[in-house]
Amino acid sequence: MTALTSGPQELVGHSAKLLAEGMVDRRIYSDPDVYRMEQELIFARSWLVVGHDTQIPRPGDFVESYMGEESVIVTRNREGEIRVMLNTCRHRGNKVCRAELGTTRAFMCQYHGWTYDIDGNFVGAPQFEKVYGDDLDKSKWGLHRARVALYKGLIFATFDTSLPPLEEYLGDFTWLLDVSLDPRPGGVEVAGGFLRWNIKTNWKFGAENSAGDLYHGGTTHRSAVDIGHRAIATGKNDPKHTTDEELDPGGTMISSFGHGVNWSDRRPEPEGGAPVPPDETPLARYLRENRELTRQHLGDFRSRTIRRYNANIFPNASFHSSAQTIHIFHPRGPGRTEVWLLPLVDKAAPQDVKDWVRRHTDSHFGPGGFFEEDDGENWEQATAATRGVVASRLPFNYQMGFGREKVISEPGVPDRIDGGFNDYGQRALLERWHDMMRTP
Repeated sequence: MTALTSGPQELVGHSAKLLAEGMVDRRIYSDPDVYRMEQELIFARSWLVVGHDTQIPRPGDFVESYMGEESVIVTRNREGEIRVMLNTCRHRGNKVCRAELGTTRAFMCQYHGWTYDIDGNFVGAPQFEKVYGDDLDKSKWGLHRARVALYKGLIFATFDTSLPPLEEYLGDFTWLLDVSLDPRPGGVEVAGGFLRWNIKTNWKFGAENSAGDLYHGGTTHRSAVDIGHRAIATGKNDPKHTTDEELDPGGTMISSFGHGVNWSDRRPEPEGGAPVPPDETPLARYLRENRELTRQHLGDFRSRTIRRYNANIFPNASFHSSAQTIHIFHPRGPGRTEVWLLPLVDKAAPQDVKDWVRRHTDSHFGPGGFFEEDDGENWEQATAATRGVVASRLPFNYQMGFGREKVISEPGVPDRIDGGFNDYGQRALLERWHDMMRTP
């Protein structure tokens, strides 16, 4: 066993050496000093997903979101532009917005009454002329703004002025994101708000699970499969499913920015097409009826080849086809994460489809959902296993597929690694994490 090291920089450096061999130091998931470093070196220096533009459709609409641990206000101004601002008064620091969402013309701090318009400009305070006179330049005391960029309705923000543009940051991953964000003409919307809950885990476990872990499904979600729980991507589950079934072929994409995705390919349909089940859901009907439209919009590979996928945009925004959702894993301490879940549905879908998507999200990936409870229990146990004095000396293993990458290139499809069952996505996330944590 390796003796314990001291100091967060030494710990991260030790873990980076292990990662070169497909392993990591467990303590990066529980060390409080490492966690504090993450807030500065990861979350303050990355493009972060803070919401979707359909959550704020009208001028004056706002939602509270988070960038790392910091509360931000996401709002649409009178010109229709989206602003993201730190939710902290420039006077004494209190929140100027204490509602989760709504519509307003201004934000006022409840401490001394400093008031800001929906662009974040400081517009005044009680008896301003008498108490401040001409000594305070209002233009210098507005809410602190983040850089903002959108991709297909998804709102990204960063406080780092040196980061490359969002288009460069996402790169080829827009090709995959379109399956979630733009599967058919008209785009998608957030279906009926979002869910949020807390779990006793480090945020990286959820992000890693999404960046490239199809492997856990047959074991972790076996009980949900056995009772016939449905996933959007696959329809009714095969009752013959077993944990040792043959692994489906698929693919993996990774990025130097730490993004990862893997997918499994669709299984061949019977001659003449798959029969329509008697208990077909509204969403299954909608997808079947629009299959050709999807093919025309996305092309054959994304609409016909990809069966299910898990993806993560570094550091903490995850996408899942099994319920067409976005998870955001907000850090709340080395051993606590606030999970946000945004269900997506076509804007053009009929109301019965939108209603079904909201209900299915609750039962699948909501706080009481079949798959979410399975995953959350795994992540809590993994986090707990990083704290023991002896256990923490044993590295975690990320060696699946290590050194056996086979890159496939073909026209119209970004380069990908053959196979969807591997640890390439997790290693890509961890490589980016270690690089950023060692670059002050």
